[in-house]
Amino acid sequence: MYAAGVIAVRVPRITVQQYAKAEIWQNSLTDNQWLARCDELAVEQRFAFLELLSFSRDGATHEQTVGLLSFLSVLQYLAHEVSPNCARPIEESGLAAGVKRGWQFFQATSSDDAAYETRLHRMWFDSVQASGEPFLWAGCWTLMQRIKVVDSPLSQGMVLTLFGLVDCYSHHFSEVGQR
Repeated sequence: MYAAGVIAVRVPRITVQQYAKAEIWQNSLTDNQWLARCDELAVEQRFAFLELLSFSRDGATHEQTVGLLSFLSVLQYLAHEVSPNCARPIEESGLAAGVKRGWQFFQATSSDDAAYETRLHRMWFDSVQASGEPFLWAGCWTLMQRIKVVDSPLSQGMVLTLFGLVDCYSHHFSEVGQR
């Protein structure tokens, strides 16, 4: 008799419809509502909010700053939709661990061989689809393109911070899914 291999695939907690609903809600806010939302985020996700806001101080454009904070708003909106536990504050140590995983990922997938690097990134993307929150990652990628993060002198810090942020929320969603 042969032992059966079991592959654990976690079903993502966030659907494309939920993500779209969160983005539509965020984009519908008036200026005053957006400022009030920033006040809420400064309380609910103080460390992450201040970390993203610091890019403005360091030279990020207005569009980039608004994009970063709006992305945090979308993530927090989705977290509240899933569970209060998902919306709990991201602590400095958690974000630092996510940023470290991001740094390790980019170091491990960097290569002078573009085709090899593309294969490594594809393997990572496939693993995210099987075990992570692919719509959070897709939303992050879309944001980075929309606000031209790669063109910024702060790109490395912004990319790693966004990676760490999505990583933290993905872990929060995963923990709720395991209960």
